[in-house]
Amino acid sequence: MAARGPETTPRARRAATGGGRRSPSRAVRLIPATGEETRTSTEAQRARLLGATVHSVAELGYAKLSVADVVARAGASRETFYQIFANREEAFLEALNDTVARAGARAGAAAAEQQTWEGRLRAGLETVLRTLEEEPALARVLAESQRGGPRVLKRRTEILDELARIVDGGRELARDDGPPPLTAHSLVAGAVSVVHERLLTPAAGSLTELVGPLMSMIVFPYRGPAAATAELERPVKRRRRKARAQRRPAPLEGIESRLTYLMMRVLGFVAEHPGASNREVGDGVGIVDGGQISKLLARLSSLGLIENAAQGSGRGVPNAWRIAPRGDQIRHTLQL
Repeated sequence: MAARGPETTPRARRAATGGGRRSPSRAVRLIPATGEETRTSTEAQRARLLGATVHSVAELGYAKLSVADVVARAGASRETFYQIFANREEAFLEALNDTVARAGARAGAAAAEQQTWEGRLRAGLETVLRTLEEEPALARVLAESQRGGPRVLKRRTEILDELARIVDGGRELARDDGPPPLTAHSLVAGAVSVVHERLLTPAAGSLTELVGPLMSMIVFPYRGPAAATAELERPVKRRRRKARAQRRPAPLEGIESRLTYLMMRVLGFVAEHPGASNREVGDGVGIVDGGQISKLLARLSSLGLIENAAQGSGRGVPNAWRIAPRGDQIRHTLQL
């Protein structure tokens, strides 16, 4: 009896050639991540988790902040969270530091344009209050810092000490030896208390309405009643409507919990290869499944991060993807 050769059924031929339906694990082939890609992914995950922490605190307060809520909002896993943060206090501390850095950078830029101590204080104060008014989630983070754990409270004390140092710069302008040493700390504590109370009762008025009264209170011990009255009567600069209309949302506002690693790789490739088609983008990021890359591109387009610049439409006309302005913002924020 002749030896039986290899099985030649259709099923066997498909198995030998790799044909037939692909399993989910083979439908997407990824190019191995480099060290730079790993770093970018970690930074993106950190940004998503911090954004989720800010929104969680804004809605629930620090007392009810939980890792479970943060990872649910960020669309991440608990394992990812603990790879980046030790616990919820550390996540909140990082969110607090980011908030202070953002507000501080804006205030510093505004203050740098002024020549006098009063001018720098007023410009910085007005900028901070306007920032908190426009971004109430950040305001809630600052307000909730007084309810944090030991590390958060220590950081809060450092922030208040730095503000007191800035305020006490008026000592050089004061007569004689100036007010007692603890004056600056008392003024800062009083101002923070007033702002916090206004945050709790927004119906009482806007935060920027406090600029004159707070400046009058701060200036009085250093410059006397005349200067205090002048600050109280000085009008707050109105924000131009044009500038307000052009204000862009924070780069990750509203979408930080919806960006996946694959979506960010696609976004980075489109930014570097404007006009690329679906297939070219898929080849560039290592996705061989046409349906998968189409879904990713459609998702990024629906979020307003990329645009299809193809002329005309219909069957046979390839897409030509390019980065959208907000997508470019996110790309630079996450350093894609």
